[in-house]
Amino acid sequence: MLIYGSMTKAGKDVCALIDKYGLDTLKNCTHEMIRRDEEAMRAQIREVPDGEYSAEMGVDWDGTTPDRHVYIRVKLTVAEDEMTFDFSDSDDQVDFINSPLGNTHAYVFMALFLTMDPSIPHNHGAIEPIHIIAPPEKW
Repeated sequence: MLIYGSMTKAGKDVCALIDKYGLDTLKNCTHEMIRRDEEAMRAQIREVPDGEYSAEMGVDWDGTTPDRHVYIRVKLTVAEDEMTFDFSDSDDQVDFINSPLGNTHAYVFMALFLTMDPSIPHNHGAIEPIHIIAPPEKW
């Protein structure tokens, strides 16, 4: 119920801003915030050396078959002011390993935001230079 109350309050606050400043002004401000946040994230990414980085994490049980190892692999490519996280070499989704695609995106962004300048707002602008490649969900 808390989330619905927050959304209702936010909706009322946005309507109050539109009443006070007008829709065009609110849209222009929103676009400018997103533009600035994208540029701030791109500046942070430019500080990371260009290249390919990789990591993997494995478990020794797939939730069904004993001794069946399952791996999640990611290759990060940094090119100028953009990053691509590629999970294509991960094992197929199994019982409790490999989360839904939405979680994959959320966890990538969360980890990235925790390592970048904390003053960069976490909005659409900040995720624009980030690309995620992941196999489709099996379920």
